[in-house]
Amino acid sequence: MHKNGRGTNLAAGRKRKRKTHGRKTPGRWWRWLVIVTLLGIIVASVGVVLLDLLIRAKFNGSKWALPAHVYSRSLELYPGQALRQDRFVWELQQLGYRPSSTVNSAGEYRISGNQVQLYLRAFRFWDGDESARYVAATFNGGTLSRLNDRRGQPLGLVRLEPLMIGGIYPEQVEDR
Repeated sequence: MHKNGRGTNLAAGRKRKRKTHGRKTPGRWWRWLVIVTLLGIIVASVGVVLLDLLIRAKFNGSKWALPAHVYSRSLELYPGQALRQDRFVWELQQLGYRPSSTVNSAGEYRISGNQVQLYLRAFRFWDGDESARYVAATFNGGTLSRLNDRRGQPLGLVRLEPLMIGGIYPEQVEDR
């Protein structure tokens, strides 16, 4: 202790300073932690809003603008079916098949005597996908007598894609 009696006060003051100094340090860290957390929340909020705007701009209207298509029945072909050749050709024409001298691509057909060669289009039926393929249909009077593939192998059942007869457009709430 000092003679002037201030030594005790000086020592107590130093202790007080240390205690005060010790208390201010955690307060500063908490303040920085709160500031950084608030900045992080602000940046994240701005990012979420920008992402939301971007997603809405990409999908706005285009997702639900697709019409629901309405199809007719699909024509199923099988050997022994009562079907005249001219009626079958009419069905092909209604579906947009084009006559061709050589049948090489989907949507083409060729009539050769009592046989109709055609290249079916691919279509997604209710029970699965049908791929595009070559088919030769042979008629005998009013009956479909044979169905063969390109190698001459017999086919049991062949389906033509159905004709689209309309669509339901949800945005305009109208049937066509």
